[in-house]
Amino acid sequence: MKIIKITKLLILLGVSLCAEELVYGQNDVHAFLPKEKDIDLSISLSKVNDTLDIFNIKESEFGSSGLDTKSLGDMDGVKIDLGYTFDDKLYLHSSFSQKKLEYSGSTLVNYNLDLYLRYQFYNQENMAFSIDGGYTSNSAKDTYIRDIKSINRVLKNFSSGKNIKIKEVDDYYRVSYQDKNGVIRSLDLKNKPYIAIVNTDDESFYSRVIGSLKKEKWLFDTYLGYREIKIQNQTDSSLLDEADPKLKKELSKINFSQNRTDGMLFGGIGVAYKIDDKFDTAFNYQYNKMLRIDCLEETEMNHIFNVDLSYKIEKDWSIFIKTQLMLNQFNGEIPYLYSNYTKTTFDHKYGFVRLGVNHAFHR
Repeated sequence: MKIIKITKLLILLGVSLCAEELVYGQNDVHAFLPKEKDIDLSISLSKVNDTLDIFNIKESEFGSSGLDTKSLGDMDGVKIDLGYTFDDKLYLHSSFSQKKLEYSGSTLVNYNLDLYLRYQFYNQENMAFSIDGGYTSNSAKDTYIRDIKSINRVLKNFSSGKNIKIKEVDDYYRVSYQDKNGVIRSLDLKNKPYIAIVNTDDESFYSRVIGSLKKEKWLFDTYLGYREIKIQNQTDSSLLDEADPKLKKELSKINFSQNRTDGMLFGGIGVAYKIDDKFDTAFNYQYNKMLRIDCLEETEMNHIFNVDLSYKIEKDWSIFIKTQLMLNQFNGEIPYLYSNYTKTTFDHKYGFVRLGVNHAFHR
């Protein structure tokens, strides 16, 4: 088995206004609650630049695929987090983020909203248990794939048994396909080809049980949860605008709407350690198990690893570095990315290193 390589470099420059330094840092999945009546506010900017591919992901994942890897996986975005602790039992957290992800000549713009209410039902000095009830949604701007190799890869999933394929000939494009009699036909296209992902979003409700234990300079967390996900995913193509009646007849047999309901079991563990008065470090692992239709069973899981290191500059200021590795890019995080037409598009290892600045605001 080849060595797994962490992938991208993400630079995050932001300022956080947070209620309490001890519990809620880069990982907020803890049974202990922030300080009562304080507000957590975090604003951050992020950017992944694939030219800073310090872990050689393009060569290891895509070197033999023929894809143009110049901007493959580049991402930038913004995120806002807001949290409020009502009392010693109840905490509310919300976040909004936007990500722009480059892939094979196309740009995916995703908007994410996450909201959860945390209730701490047990707290005995160094041990606590909490339960979350949450809602999360993702929505995308219409995304156009114009790279011919990527289009043909999607068309192959579209048209099982029809062998629809596009190739560039001089200054125009030609499509070939197999009709119902097994005859290979070809047609010069009037429109520049594309595959579009339109009217795409997902929303889900989830619950999560968390247990945490403090011991001297250590903090241990474990959690288990379930999400019910409703996905709307529709695909469009320039081929549908071609006038050829035989091609239209073949395309009419394809289901371009991919609405479905998924389930997801997830669980994880976390360990945080206070090295000294200046340095803190943390590790978190999460496993996602997707409960999907049969055609997506090959992409039914994801392993996510996080490692954090923070350094306190002065009383209310600190800087941090965070690395993350996902074995399947955003699998379980942005569920609509995976359909039986696009399942191989994002099914790759993906990760980042995040650098940031935190400022603690105390009332």
